[in-house]
Order: sequence, then C-alpha cells, then structure tokens
Amino acid sequence: MKEPLNPFISLNPYRIIGVLSNSGVKEIHKNLSKLRAFAQLGKKIEFDYDLNFLNLAEAERNSEIISKVESRILLDENKVKYSLFWFLDSSSYDSIALSNLIKGNTEKAIEIWEKATKSNKVTAKNYSSFNNLATLLLLMSFEESKSDTFNKSKESISYLKQALNYKSNLITSSFFREFCNDIGVTTDITVSEIQPFFANTIIEILNRNFSSKEVVALVGDLDESFASIINVNLVKNPISNIKHNIKEASKELSKNEENGITIGKQLIRDSNRDLIYLKETLGATDYEYEALADNLANQVLQCGIVCFNKTSDDQAYLSSYKYALTLASNEKTKARANDCIKHCEEEKEANNCFCCKSNQINKSNYKSLTIYKVTNRSYFPRRVEFNYLDVKIFYCDECFDLIDKKNKANSAIIVISMFVFLTSFILINLTKNAPLAFFIAASLTIIIGYRQYKKVPFINSDISLHPILRKYFKEGWTRSKPAA
Repeated sequence: MKEPLNPFISLNPYRIIGVLSNSGVKEIHKNLSKLRAFAQLGKKIEFDYDLNFLNLAEAERNSEIISKVESRILLDENKVKYSLFWFLDSSSYDSIALSNLIKGNTEKAIEIWEKATKSNKVTAKNYSSFNNLATLLLLMSFEESKSDTFNKSKESISYLKQALNYKSNLITSSFFREFCNDIGVTTDITVSEIQPFFANTIIEILNRNFSSKEVVALVGDLDESFASIINVNLVKNPISNIKHNIKEASKELSKNEENGITIGKQLIRDSNRDLIYLKETLGATDYEYEALADNLANQVLQCGIVCFNKTSDDQAYLSSYKYALTLASNEKTKARANDCIKHCEEEKEANNCFCCKSNQINKSNYKSLTIYKVTNRSYFPRRVEFNYLDVKIFYCDECFDLIDKKNKANSAIIVISMFVFLTSFILINLTKNAPLAFFIAASLTIIIGYRQYKKVPFINSDISLHPILRKYFKEGWTRSKPAA
C-alpha cells in the first residue's frame, strides 16, 4: 500500500493555494476563489508555484482539499509550521531567486541564496534566504517517485544535511521572530515549540526509507540541540515500551511467583524488537542502551530466580538466563546471570538419570546413600564427632526397574553359587571323589556373581561422580563412617 503524501510537502496549503507563505490575505482569497470556480467546473488549474519539476506530487485541488487547506493556515502556529516547508519573498535576493526557480533554473536560485547566506549567520536581511535555500534543498532531496520520500543518493543526502543545518540555524536564531512576523503571525511562537515539530516531521519522512541507524548518522554533524531532539524522538517510544514491560513483569511476578518462567519469557518477547532497534540506533556501547539492557537483564533473571524458589524447577529457563547474560553490562548483573546459568545447568544434570544420562528422573524411584562429615575430633580423650546425612539418588523408571531386576538376579546367582560351592566342598572332604572341576566352577560362579552385583549402577563406585554427591564431597563429606 502506497504511503500518503506528507501534508507539509506536496500537500502544503501554500502550494495548493499557489502562493508564497508571506502572501497577503487578498492574494490568498483571490487564488481560493479561482480554485473553487475551477473545482465546480471539474477543470484543473496550475500556478507558478506548483513546482512539479522538483519531484513533488501533482497538486490535487478538489472542493474537499480546498476547504481543508484554507482552514489549516488560519492558526498562527500552523502558519509557521507550513512556512518552514515553503518559500517566502522578503528581499531582493528572494525575488530574483524565486523568479529563476519558477522557470526551473534551480542552480541559479541556489547560487543567489548561497550568496545571501555565505556568512552562515542569520541576520535581519537574510533570514528568508536561509529558509528558502533550505526548503529548495529539501525538495531537491526527494525521490522521482513523487511520494514525498527522501532519496538516499550521496548528492541528495548532502542536500538534506545542508537543508537541516540552514533550518536549524534559522529556528534557533534571534531573527526567528522576524520570520514569524513576516508570514503574518501575531502570537509568540517559541523555539521550544517549533524545533521539536520540525525534527519530528523530518523523522517521519526519513523513516519511510531510512533505517534508524542511518538517521542517526545523517544528523550526527548537525546542530547539537537539533540532533539531540531527533535522537531522543527516535528512541523515546522504544525506551518507554521496555520500561513499561519491565514494570508490568515485576507486577505480575509479585502476584504469581510460580509463573515466573512464563512471565520472564513473555518479557523477552515483548521487549526484543524494541531492544534490537535501540541497539542499532544508539549503539551497543551507548550509556542509555547499556543501562536499559542491564535493567531488562535483571528483571529476566529475577523471574527465573523467584520461580525456582517457589517451585524448585527452572529447567525450561536456561536459555533465558543465557539471554540475560548477553544483555548485562554491569559486572554485578553478569555475575548474577552466570550464577543462575551454573545453578540451572547443575540442576539439569542432577535431574537426569545417573545411569542412562538422558531420561528424566522419577522422584519416587531412588536409593539412599549415607554420607558423613567430621565436626569435631579430639585425641585426649580419643573421640570423634560427626554428622551424617542420607542422600537420595533418583533414577528414571527404566533404569530403576533394571537395577531392581539385576539386584534380584545377582542375589539369586550368589545364593546358588554359595550352595554349589558348599556342596562341592563337603563332597570333596567326605568322598574324595567329587571332581575338582566342579569345585572350581562353583568358585568362578561366586566370583562372577559378585562382579555382576558390583556392576549394578547404584552399588558401582562411580556413584561418587553423581553431581549431588560431588557437591557434598567437595564440602568434606565422605562415604566412610569416621573412626575414633
């Protein structure tokens, strides 16, 4: 869908009426009468200041548009706003330049206005030249598509930068009041009202085909106050959105702690687009971006921490912890994120079945292992004091069943082997005729049975490598009961 034309450019009321912005009331009403008459007859009318050769769209002049443009220049504030994007004739320089412009000789018009503004200082004699030259350069920066869209060519960007500089100099000069008086404004219009308006209008046009990063680069060399207004307006809404999202997430978390993971992930989704925009616009090292990203990172972490404290489960949040780490700029926030990641990974490892390393544990399937830690040891008298703890090692259903079956099978093997061994031993001693091979086979059966028993996962000495037990062993706990 084609974007609508800008009301300050192709649809500028002064252009539609066919007059300069400091034209008298008599001339304005004269042209409006002509417009209405032609509109009623369904005929087109052209004026000298249509300036279609400047890539402006064709001026539509039906009855509805005529009524709108007339009302738009009734208020003093609107007169200033529309005049900043149009021309006025206030000096001999203007008269000559405008005469050339009407004929399509833009180079000559630029040359004349550049002479009037060569000091780069706005005065009582050249304020209109600053406005007119800037307006012409702006219009020369538009694409041939006649859609009120700035061209991105090197030449057009050069024109655009010059135009913005000239306009900014005029608006902030002490002769801006004279400019307002010249176009028939009687009320006091301040710079603080007009400068933000002009900056916002330019941003609106630039946003049609310039990225935010390109806009920042374009205004980087302009007047500091003007560039600052543009930069602030570029990021105002995204910053406000992210701050609002953080506040809402905090509010929701206080109401529903066990839902922290869902709240945190929603916060990331809601803020991601605006955060990317800010990073591209301000840069990753910009103070305001870093501070906001760090606040967002902290809230993301908080959602996971609160949820874990409530539910003892944050396994689905590991990627969110890692995302928060990429946002963190403060060392304290980075350390907090790393702690959350480490804790979550350890929990994930602990929640995997120790045997198969893949299936999730079932809390009803566990074996207990008693561990000990010396708390006090004395030699006179010889005594040792210690604490003990029963640690539960959990397994998945499949491995727990396998362990149970192996335990039963191995126990049966050992019992049978012991019976065979004892029987053969008695026979050898009583009859001296039992084959030695039978005795040896029984002995091997016992050895094999015991080795099989040792291979049962829970009994295997490798259980000491279990992440839960490793943590305790690092703290000084052991599997052996301390001796006095």
